[in-house]
Amino acid sequence: MLIRKARAIEVQQLSNLCFRSKAVWGYDDDFMELCRDELTMTPQDLSRSNVVVAQEDEKILGLAQLYINADIASLEKLFVDPLALRCAVGTRLFNWAKRQANTQKASILQVISDPYAKEFYVQMGGSHIKDVSSQTGENRFLPLFEYTLETF
Repeated sequence: MLIRKARAIEVQQLSNLCFRSKAVWGYDDDFMELCRDELTMTPQDLSRSNVVVAQEDEKILGLAQLYINADIASLEKLFVDPLALRCAVGTRLFNWAKRQANTQKASILQVISDPYAKEFYVQMGGSHIKDVSSQTGENRFLPLFEYTLETF
């Protein structure tokens, strides 16, 4: 499996992957429409943050988007194609994000998780700090995880 930078010509394909990946949890159509903006990748996303894809042969299996502000790194997106779930794609992308954040001298990696992905981030060694309000829907809260990174 190859981890490489995402390309601007792939943003529609990546947006579709995000949407399919989120939908795997059984959300209804109305909720998925509310999520469309936050699941859409743009060329600006590629220029303002680090976006990579996990690729095998010619198929994109997942993506990760990492934004770094001073010593805080934020994993904005980590999505895996539903057909590649439980094949270590998410783990590989998460480990890339930690290494990248560490390389860029961040001391903390933060992730706001979908509630259904909470167990994954626990398995990755994160500390559940608190629940934060979701951009999508009233009275919806999402777990915030933090990972302490090694400092040089």
